[in-house]
Amino acid sequence: MTPARRVMLRPALQLLRVKTTGAARVAGRLSAATRYVVDLVLWSRIAAHSTELSRHSQSMTRRGVSTAAPVMFMTGAASEADVWENAFQDVYRVLLANLQVPDLISRRRYARPSPAFQGVYLWDSAFIAQVWKPWDIGVAIDTCLAPIDLADADGRIPHVTTHFIESAFTQPPLLAWSLWNLFDWSGGDDARAALREAFPRLVQYNDWLCRHRQNERGLFFWAHPYESGVENAPRFSSRDERVLSDTTRLSAPDFSSYVILQCESLAAIALELGDQKQADRMRERAGLVRNALDVFLWDEEEGVYFDRDTASGQFVRSITIASLMPLWAGVPDADRAARILDRVVDTEAFGTRLPLPSVSRSDPEFAKDMWRGSTWLNTAYAVLLGLERYGFREAAAEVAYRLVDGVYRTHAKTHRLYEFYDPERYDILDLHRKKGNHWKHLTLGSKPRAEFVGWTGLVNTIVIENILGYSRDRGRAYLRPNIARCMEGRSLIVRLPEPDVTIEAERLRSGDTQCVVRDTIGVRRARIRNADRVYVDEMPLESDR
Repeated sequence: MTPARRVMLRPALQLLRVKTTGAARVAGRLSAATRYVVDLVLWSRIAAHSTELSRHSQSMTRRGVSTAAPVMFMTGAASEADVWENAFQDVYRVLLANLQVPDLISRRRYARPSPAFQGVYLWDSAFIAQVWKPWDIGVAIDTCLAPIDLADADGRIPHVTTHFIESAFTQPPLLAWSLWNLFDWSGGDDARAALREAFPRLVQYNDWLCRHRQNERGLFFWAHPYESGVENAPRFSSRDERVLSDTTRLSAPDFSSYVILQCESLAAIALELGDQKQADRMRERAGLVRNALDVFLWDEEEGVYFDRDTASGQFVRSITIASLMPLWAGVPDADRAARILDRVVDTEAFGTRLPLPSVSRSDPEFAKDMWRGSTWLNTAYAVLLGLERYGFREAAAEVAYRLVDGVYRTHAKTHRLYEFYDPERYDILDLHRKKGNHWKHLTLGSKPRAEFVGWTGLVNTIVIENILGYSRDRGRAYLRPNIARCMEGRSLIVRLPEPDVTIEAERLRSGDTQCVVRDTIGVRRARIRNADRVYVDEMPLESDR
């Protein structure tokens, strides 16, 4: 189909698209089911088949990707090196296959999470943009802008938009956070233009959330479990979703944390664009939500944050990944953050073999079933960023290593990248998808979906940014490595395409990291002390020695 024809047909399809909550009444259940099957079964089968037939170079050309993917090498035991190197490469293969060209859904490229999930998903896009960032910043920007393009006139950004369905719900509002991170990495004109284009709509979305999802306590509630993205979590659902809580009564620690991050990012964008008034407004809004969350949702007895019934004041004492999310938003003071850290490292809580399961191992409702105990890379990554925000570097290094190693070892055994993971084993034999929910088993199967890159690709982002410690400040590259003690004596080497740069890092017995950077200018070396940030352009060139 030609681009001109797509432009003509896209508005017509938008008019035909059905807005649904996914909880159809009996009278409309048959037609809703038909549309759902078309989107999740037929289209996914076609897409999966075409993925198998595609060739890498042809796929890159068709999708407008002109540079080779990042490459990673590891020295040391050959068996472990192969496990890491092969999985790292496969992440980018699947990431590329899941990149969609402009079509009747979107006027720009967008990222589907996997062949089973056709459409533009809100919080998936925010995380997937971070996976694309070290490879192709242009694709990352498109990925982030695509769901913003699909916002309603009143400002709401839908949870998902497919060919035939638009969700009536929204989802965790992380697009402003993601877009600001893309600009910070790039610092270029294209990224600044994206900020300018998206900012008014992102502010409108923030205002919509405050009108429609903020309660009298100043905190935020989910309109439905599906809006949270963690729908069968024990905090508000039975395992098979036959019983769902009224989430509109609950002040949610995760939602409120996401809004704080959204407001912080909008304030930063506003300053970059010269809008001091909006920056002050968003900072004030973030401060009010942060204070309300810390006062109303902290449970001193348990030492974590919980959902709380706004009317009765009763906590929902289900210890899930949402209980840790305020760490990412900078909510707790040092003492409370330390108590959360205790949960993160406790092997009977969140310190599992593949860490940060969606429910604490000690919770009586823990099960290896989606959001009831499986490990998901997006929420685990969020908590990892929270650990770094509070300076818990040793714990962050261990969590980062075990997350990456767990996903890569599972890939070595199964040759697949999955939607969610077993927190205790390197396979998916014990994992379930909403056990007892026959409809989900019919449409999506009983196990995690494969070819999910998707936020599972964040493992590569963790390798580059959190372990190797390579990042950028308004486009200016720096290193702040945080390599786990168990990797001592092994070198980690990553080559990035934009610009062409190779970074090598090795943790020494002292805890320092020996780093080498090779780029078009020359070779630079530095010994970096733990927690130090060193800008690459300040590292001495070998010719200067």
